[in-house]
Amino acid sequence: MGMNNTEIEKKENLLKEKNKKVMKNKIEVFLISNKIYQKELLRITKNVAEQYSKTVYLSLTKPAERVMEILKENNIDIKRFLFIDAVAEKVRSSELGGGRTALFL
Repeated sequence: MGMNNTEIEKKENLLKEKNKKVMKNKIEVFLISNKIYQKELLRITKNVAEQYSKTVYLSLTKPAERVMEILKENNIDIKRFLFIDAVAEKVRSSELGGGRTALFL
């Protein structure tokens, strides 16, 4: 059974409040409904990129290269992230923009 618009709106508001509370040197985990996943993930990622110079982005659903493409398409600075790719088949590291930006598990 799916969520109605009111339930989705409440969850979006909770996520927005949670995002405001992201603090330095803390680990934050966001659980996002499939219905609002992409939009909310981009909003959170953009907010984090604006607030912090370096953040770890653990990708469990898409290869790091694809995540980087999506972020670039949405004008989010990927240099502010260290991507950990848990989707890729081979263990390797990637050099982009002169520095290590992704680890592949």
